[in-house]
Amino acid sequence: MKERKIGQFVQVDKHVGVIVGLPDNGEIPDEHLAVWFGETIDKNGAPVPYARTVPEEYCISSNEIEFYH
Repeated sequence: MKERKIGQFVQVDKHVGVIVGLPDNGEIPDEHLAVWFGETIDKNGAPVPYARTVPEEYCISSNEIEFYH
């Protein structure tokens, strides 16, 4: 498996997300990554990030970032 880090941007199909979990924490299946695509769910009236586990092989590193202010 490639070296992956929390905070790294990846592309999955046509979507860009950020890695928020690795399989070494016990909650993520082996050979998967937890990727956040900007989705949230409501928990007790507060938005909570909703991350998806994705097979690592589907994640393509995305190094290009555009910034705006």
